[in-house]
Amino acid sequence: MRQERYGLAGNPLFIETIRVFEDLGLQYWLDQGTLLGLVREGRLLKCDHDIDLGMWEEDYRRMKNKIKRELKPAGAFVETFKPHQLSISALDRKHRMVNIAFYRREEGLARKKVPCASGGKLKALLLKVALLCAHARAGTLKEKMGRKNKSGAAGKLFLKTAQMVPGALWQLAGNLCGRFLYLKKGYVQMAVPEEYFLELEEIRAEGLVLPVPAKPEEYLRLKYGDDWHEQKLDWDFTRDDGAIQNRT
Repeated sequence: MRQERYGLAGNPLFIETIRVFEDLGLQYWLDQGTLLGLVREGRLLKCDHDIDLGMWEEDYRRMKNKIKRELKPAGAFVETFKPHQLSISALDRKHRMVNIAFYRREEGLARKKVPCASGGKLKALLLKVALLCAHARAGTLKEKMGRKNKSGAAGKLFLKTAQMVPGALWQLAGNLCGRFLYLKKGYVQMAVPEEYFLELEEIRAEGLVLPVPAKPEEYLRLKYGDDWHEQKLDWDFTRDDGAIQNRT
């Protein structure tokens, strides 16, 4: 059976992520728009650019070093510098990125924070540098720069110099750029009853059996409202999500 290019089973980033989590015995579940699409439409939402997962923050912190050591999908940018989630994106952009949000348990609630969108030239520059570092570490810098940029003397010198720098240093430089992006950044605080994530259910999608929150339709109603089964093109998770508690 031919898998959709932007689906689940055909996405090596997603398959590698859940393989590592399961090998390490880590609990995770489908979340946000990914869960909404599979429950409501039986497929990923076409307007979604990523695959959303959730996991307990304490599990991630406890197993962070093992996750970083094991999670190395080919041609991917693994963003371990984010304080609120783990992100894995394809450097060639052929597959949806995978975002794993961290939830912390507190007084019967599962809480998470989501950064508010913010622009600016500094953010754009830091993102470009971090991505450039990821390409250098993966050995795909030539493809990233393109024929025009690498044909000149400066481009050739940069490529030659980049090859002499150890991959670990490129990763360190990329992580430092990423960390600067989240300094003094505003966040939206969200919370749902922890019971949704304590006893998970399962859903079948593209030949895979995947964990989802308990009572998934009730969970989606909390997040997206009573009309969660209707499409909302202007819905904004930092503004309209029913789990929002406050903004900092």
